[in-house]
Amino acid sequence: MPASFQEILNSSVIKFVVGEGADGEATDFLVHKEAMAQLSEPFRDMLNGESTAESVTWRNVGKSSFERLAQFAYTGDYTVPKPLRRRGAVDRQEAVENEASPDILDRGLAVEEDSAPAPGDTPAEDEPPMPVVEYSEYVEQDSPGWWPAAKPAPRVPSPDQYISKKKAKRMERFASRIAQEELQPEPVPEPISPIPVLFELDDPRDKHKDDCEPSKQFDPKGNYSNVFRSHAELWIIASSYGIDSLMALSLYKLRQTLIVFRINDQTVSDLVDLVHYVYNPHMESLEDERQRGLVAQYMACNSATLSSDGNFMALLREGGSFVEDFLKIVMKRF
Repeated sequence: MPASFQEILNSSVIKFVVGEGADGEATDFLVHKEAMAQLSEPFRDMLNGESTAESVTWRNVGKSSFERLAQFAYTGDYTVPKPLRRRGAVDRQEAVENEASPDILDRGLAVEEDSAPAPGDTPAEDEPPMPVVEYSEYVEQDSPGWWPAAKPAPRVPSPDQYISKKKAKRMERFASRIAQEELQPEPVPEPISPIPVLFELDDPRDKHKDDCEPSKQFDPKGNYSNVFRSHAELWIIASSYGIDSLMALSLYKLRQTLIVFRINDQTVSDLVDLVHYVYNPHMESLEDERQRGLVAQYMACNSATLSSDGNFMALLREGGSFVEDFLKIVMKRF
């Protein structure tokens, strides 16, 4: 059972020194010991083993990764970073894509030519109005020729017929109104609260919820290497200390990011960086292969597109565990 907020707040603080190997400089963080210890039993055992020391040193854990780990420890979720700005190639590509092609220009010219009036045409508003056709007042008689027909006199209802029709319509409207009133339920009065509403709850209760959700839109100008690595590094930390909830969350966010990711000449390098990090030889000691399996599966599903990229082919020539996992998945498809 996770610790309550009061238990976390009243626990002692412990210092983590992180990032000297990953970032080139060390950063100190003071966090509540119970917030970190509640993550898993192996993590609690590690902190208890460091109880006599003044701090815990993680050289190969980056500053940003530890910040997300601490955020997860306190809140149960972590912020997803934004893709870094990719310069140059994407801007040029978008400029080419936004140019109008000759085919589009030809179609536009053809539409304009078709819409232009011919020399002999006259606008619709200048045409004379069509003559109004009157019904003929002439009927064919028995005698030769056409003769004007006498217009029949309008029928005038008798006083008794007029009163009976008027009364019938009035009774019909009355019956219809009674039926509608019977069908409509009586309005239920709103309950009156003895406590007045002093303010509206406009602000969200979780102010960082949107920042924690992976984006559902692909940013063509973004470099996703940092986004991929943020999820992958958290998964490795969670796997090392048996933090199952963080393993599931980080793997889910990595998968959601890969779903919206689009492969082109500029973005293949982001995937190559992800493979290099996940299949780092230093990670061979991890028993859980789910993250590697996800990455290998994604690369195999997109092998037809990736095969035309030089960076990906160079990755295959490196060999190693990734190539083995990749080929196993690809060969099963044949």
